[in-house]
Amino acid sequence: MSNKVKALLIVAVLILFTLTLLMKVPMQAKNKIFIYCGAGLKPAMDEIVKLFEEEYGVSVEISYGGVGAIASQFFTSKMGDIFIVPDPLYFNKLKEKGYVKSYSEILVFTPVIAFVKGNPKNITSLFDLLRSDVRVGLGDPRVPAVGRAAKKILEKADIVNAVFNKTVVYTSTVNELATYIKTGAIDAAIVWRAVAISYGLDYVEIDEKYNVKYPVYAVILSTTTSEELSKMFIEFLKTDEVKKIFIEKGFTPA
Repeated sequence: MSNKVKALLIVAVLILFTLTLLMKVPMQAKNKIFIYCGAGLKPAMDEIVKLFEEEYGVSVEISYGGVGAIASQFFTSKMGDIFIVPDPLYFNKLKEKGYVKSYSEILVFTPVIAFVKGNPKNITSLFDLLRSDVRVGLGDPRVPAVGRAAKKILEKADIVNAVFNKTVVYTSTVNELATYIKTGAIDAAIVWRAVAISYGLDYVEIDEKYNVKYPVYAVILSTTTSEELSKMFIEFLKTDEVKKIFIEKGFTPA
């Protein structure tokens, strides 16, 4: 075999190898989605994501956190496929900045007052948070949606300053509040009902005239590189199978 023929064969092999790699890269990209998700949804979403991956063979990477923190993460990176937003404030920010390609309302978050099993402090209403023997924790109003919800509730009850002045800890996620209650660091906190249930806490409902409920939106971002898979995931969130998981975890489907 001449050197010229050998050279042509080597070039042909290299071209074939390169084309194979180029074909594989898009396939890998198409089989993965990246999701930003409020931390309060973690008890349900971990299970839902696992089911989706098993049923559709899709890899899902998910970033949990207080909605303010994960919004900052997204606005900095400008990368990702889906944002599950438990807060109208940040949903509107995404819309204003042109990052919402499409969306669906999937859940409603309901705030409650949570405490350890047995309710040793005998907490029965919002106004018990004013008592000197009740150590209160709240979400930081600048970060998690539950912090802004708590502030609105306390404002409606006209006790926001009094409760803020005696609050022991402010957290960046609702899950941290539940952990502080479980460990005895605080006696009570305003959290989502679903979080109280998932952490095995007792709770009391907040009077409807003070309470505020937060819609949860599943947004396909304009930065998505996997729009069809993102649509598939959001449709999966609406199935009876997934709604059952949400209800079991204490969430209210929209």
